[in-house]
Amino acid sequence: MKLKIDSEFETLLPPLKKEEVDNLKKSLLVNGCHSPLIAWGDILIDGHNRYKIINSMVTPCHFDVTRMEFNSKEDALVWVIDNQNSRRNSSAIDLVKMKEKKHDILQRQAKERMSQGGGDKKSGKVNLPYPVEEKGQTRDKMAAEIGISGKTYDALAKVNKKGIPEIVAAVRNKHVGAATAAKIADLSESEQLELMSEGEQEIVKKFNEKQKPKKKGVEKKRNLGRKPDYEVAMKYARMAVAQLECIYHNHHDRDQAFDYVIKWINNNRTGRK
Repeated sequence: MKLKIDSEFETLLPPLKKEEVDNLKKSLLVNGCHSPLIAWGDILIDGHNRYKIINSMVTPCHFDVTRMEFNSKEDALVWVIDNQNSRRNSSAIDLVKMKEKKHDILQRQAKERMSQGGGDKKSGKVNLPYPVEEKGQTRDKMAAEIGISGKTYDALAKVNKKGIPEIVAAVRNKHVGAATAAKIADLSESEQLELMSEGEQEIVKKFNEKQKPKKKGVEKKRNLGRKPDYEVAMKYARMAVAQLECIYHNHHDRDQAFDYVIKWINNNRTGRK
């Protein structure tokens, strides 16, 4: 049985890890395909991994197909998202990505309904699946459906939007937390790639080192101790001489000032030839 592959459905769900793919292959070879694949007409919408493995077999195993009716492709996408969420086997970052897509679809559909006579035209409000009168209410409801806080939801949404795929994978594999990943996602693509150069497990360490504030005052003091700034020293020496020359010859502080300078010179002449 030949089914059509639509990339939007195929990439909607997170990819399986190598270990998961290997286990699925073994299961299909030993036990066959017991759960039916789901299709919308001739388009496969659920079961892409099984379908791909079955077609790669020397002798493909039998599989059944359950065909579902939807009014549109967007309705089919929403069904796949809801179905995946009910399985509870996806990571939070992938569920957030799907929730965002679902909300965008439902929001667009609601606006279309209003333009066609639905909704409240006087207020301009559309009939969305979540109430949006209160700030953050939509986000909090979607976050609650996943089982995370609204703050974590926002962080994961930012990572999905701005983070490179390697950063998303690091979050999925629990090598970096949502809050840190969101900060990393604000960096440029080249900076993110640099953090990933030593692998997922080192990314937090490298990021924290990158974020350490430089103590300018202390660093300047240390640098002067290691390598004196001769130009600055000479500048102040000339200023000191200029000030001494301004003291009148009969001024009572003149001798004291010269004695102070001579004392400093004698105390610091050690090692000079």
